Amino acid sequence: MVTDGHRSFRCGLTFALVQGAIERRGKSWRLRVDLGRDPVSGRRRQLTRTVSGTKREADEAMARLLVEIGEGRHHAAQSIALGDLCGDWLEQARASLEPNTAREFAGVLRRYLGPRTDVAVGHDVLRRGLGGTPLKKLRAWELDRFYQQLLVGGGRNGTPLSPATVRKVHTVLRLALEQAVRWQWLAENPALHASPPSVPRRDPTPPGVEETRALVEAAAELDPEWSTYLRVAAALGARRGEVCALRWSMVDLERSVVAIHHAVVRGDEGVIDREYPKNASSRRRVAVDSGTVIALAAHRDAQSERALTCGTSLVRDAYVFSAVVDGSRPWHPEVVTHRFRRLCRRLGLGHVRLHD
Repeated sequence: MVTDGHRSFRCGLTFALVQGAIERRGKSWRLRVDLGRDPVSGRRRQLTRTVSGTKREADEAMARLLVEIGEGRHHAAQSIALGDLCGDWLEQARASLEPNTAREFAGVLRRYLGPRTDVAVGHDVLRRGLGGTPLKKLRAWELDRFYQQLLVGGGRNGTPLSPATVRKVHTVLRLALEQAVRWQWLAENPALHASPPSVPRRDPTPPGVEETRALVEAAAELDPEWSTYLRVAAALGARRGEVCALRWSMVDLERSVVAIHHAVVRGDEGVIDREYPKNASSRRRVAVDSGTVIALAAHRDAQSERALTCGTSLVRDAYVFSAVVDGSRPWHPEVVTHRFRRLCRRLGLGHVRLHD
């Protein structure tokens, strides 16, 4: 059936009859397929696609589109929203993500990709959230506009977001939309064509010798164990989770060597001790100075003495820095960070980060 420049097709499927039409639009062709009524809303659903080329190429594109619909590739994209896709993707990907990463991605989805809401910023009103946007309507330009809105007033109470935070939002969207392509819900990933803000690389700025000495000495006034932690962290050049994960079996005081092959990370139900700190290449053995060896030996004696005073003893493979007297549970990495920040503020060293 051909009417007024439209060419109609009918494709018999197992459960439905799908009708498609081709219409000339200037130098291109518009393909339109009727997918029937939505079972929930009752509204008629249509899938459109614009292609360039000859009439024959448009006919071939329509034939391919009908085959894709017959295979069920486009049904979900007609009804599923971006927020639902992100939730399904994270649930599927959680098992392969580090606990910290999974928790961070979940926070991004909750804070920035929920239902669209209006936020007042001065005399302007910004729209936050893309969660309700249907996948079929999502385009790269809309993502770019969303990123700009987040930069201007995407934070709490309309405060600006940093480029690094907006970049995290883009990362989550890119990964989720890539999964939609693998699930054949989308033909391509619009996030690959978006332009998230660039983030300047921040070089580490470790404290100088005198600043480090001041931190260790000030910590000793509060708690000798806390001072030992800072000294060991500085001597090893290790991440906070790696130091928290140290067990006495990894410390060779006679040879002045510490082995690093675990890290403590935050999980949904508390801390988790994971093998391979951040990646396999992070496994290493580090030589430490004699002063640090002496500090570790004194700390081990004090730890054993404390356990005996409490009527118990250290477990067989005790943590060097433990939250309980028997050494069976490590320090929480975030507690270490908060404690370090308080110490730095006390000494006027607010510019120093524990990671540095």
